[in-house]
Amino acid sequence: MLQIAQCGLQAPVAQELLDGRYWNTPSPVFATNPGLEWGCRLGSTDPETSEAYTIGFKNDRVQYVLGSGTGWESLQGISEGNPLGYVLGKFGDPSNISQSLDRLRRIYCFERYNLVFVFKAGVVIHLGIYNPNFGPLEYKQTPISH
Repeated sequence: MLQIAQCGLQAPVAQELLDGRYWNTPSPVFATNPGLEWGCRLGSTDPETSEAYTIGFKNDRVQYVLGSGTGWESLQGISEGNPLGYVLGKFGDPSNISQSLDRLRRIYCFERYNLVFVFKAGVVIHLGIYNPNFGPLEYKQTPISH
């Protein structure tokens, strides 16, 4: 999977992943932002018993792949629920940290390893890979208007 982010996989190939070409069944897309982000859920449509993947795009190339859920396996020995200290002990200081506007979540990017981890309350809630050629993953810091 790491090669996907490093080579900048083009969007049509990523669509083949979502269409089930590699999993034998189509994966229901649960969230889309055309040209920017796709999400799919594998296993079942229930978020409690399935795994989810989010594929982000920039300039028609894959920028990142994030995963979470019961079926998501560890990435470089890190799994959902691992504490921040464990991740830092394994990879050292991150190359970038981005905090959500509500200050409840943080994205830690490790450019040397092409790895990204999202933390909430000090534990991993999402993990994945990213292409550092597009820069680190960051939260938008514009407040949402109501």
